[in-house]
Amino acid sequence: MDQILSELYEEHRNMAALLDALERQIAVHDGGGTPDYELLEAIVDYFLEFPDHTHHPKEDLVFAKLRLHDPEAAAEIGDLHTDHVELAGLTREFATGFDRLLEAGALPGGWFDHLAREFIDFLRRHMQMEEQRFLPAAERTLTKADWVEIRADLTLSDIATLIDPERRRLDALRKDILTLSDDGGR
Repeated sequence: MDQILSELYEEHRNMAALLDALERQIAVHDGGGTPDYELLEAIVDYFLEFPDHTHHPKEDLVFAKLRLHDPEAAAEIGDLHTDHVELAGLTREFATGFDRLLEAGALPGGWFDHLAREFIDFLRRHMQMEEQRFLPAAERTLTKADWVEIRADLTLSDIATLIDPERRRLDALRKDILTLSDDGGR
C-alpha cells in the first residue's frame, strides 16, 4: 500500500477517535450535564481546519487519478468533491452552533445536539464510503507511477506549504484533544 493511502487511512482513524470524544461530550450535554467546553472547542477547531487544509486535498488528487484511469469506479463513488464541500458546510454550521451554545449557555429543543449529530453522522458515513469503495478502488487501480505523480503534485502545489507544518500542528492538537478526552471527557 502506498504511503499516501496509509496516511489517509490513519487520518480517518484519527478523525474517528475525535468523533468518539465529541459523541461523549454531546451525550453529557444531552443528559443535562455540562460538557467540557475546552475539549469541544478544540474538536471544533480541528475539524474546521484539518479536513479542508490537509486531508481532502490529498483525497482530491487521488480521486482525480482514479477518475482518469477508471471513470466507471469513480462514477460509482460519486462526486467526492461535492461531499467535501457539503461536509465543510456542516462543519461550519456545527461550529456556529457551538459558538451560540457558548454565548447562550444552552440552546432550545436540542438544536445543538441535532447539529452535532448531523455533522458526526455525515462524516462517519463519508469516511465509511471512502474506506469501503474509494480507497480500495484507488489501491486496485493506481500504479506506482500514479502515486509518484500524486506525491509530486502534493509537493509542487500550494498544499505542500501547508501540509507539513500544518499537519504537525494539527497532529499535536489531535493528541491534546484525545489526552483531554481521556483525562476528563468520559
